[in-house]
Amino acid sequence: MGRKLNARVGTKRPLLQGDGVLYIPLSGGQLAIVDDTPEIRALVEGRNWTTRATRYPGIVYAHANFRNPDRSYSTKALHRVLMPGVAIVDHINGNGIDCRLCNLRPATHGQNKRNSRASAASGLKGAYCTTKARGGRVYVYWQSAITVDKKRVYLGTFPTEQAAHDAWLAASMKIDPHFTCAGR
Repeated sequence: MGRKLNARVGTKRPLLQGDGVLYIPLSGGQLAIVDDTPEIRALVEGRNWTTRATRYPGIVYAHANFRNPDRSYSTKALHRVLMPGVAIVDHINGNGIDCRLCNLRPATHGQNKRNSRASAASGLKGAYCTTKARGGRVYVYWQSAITVDKKRVYLGTFPTEQAAHDAWLAASMKIDPHFTCAGR
């Protein structure tokens, strides 16, 4: 007895055309956006693109299966398909499914991290809560640090999380203002 095929297997979602852009239907009803050029259309057309979540809430990337030379399949992210050979691709506006070429740029790991969302519990980049007990009292203060050339640089201790974040932001702007994101 043969295997029952799902009705969606083999059906490709059509691309939607906009004003100079293509919208790629993704799983979950979302749309990825790319430039409408013949080269890009050839790369993205005829595939079922899906979303893949990241550790940051609300950030997803578009992925599709591609056949390898050995006839096996591998999953590739849309931004990597559009910029082959680039080790790390940065989305300038932080939207992982906005893959227009004007929104993509090559980056180092450090640059990509500086242009990412805040992962600290405070929600502000570079601000970390620290407590210290002295004389039966617990003191809460904020520290800030930034990574430069794979080395963590301590920026100081601050009375508020906003002050710690402001110190990180100032240091990041000195290092590379084009890749500094305040932390959406």
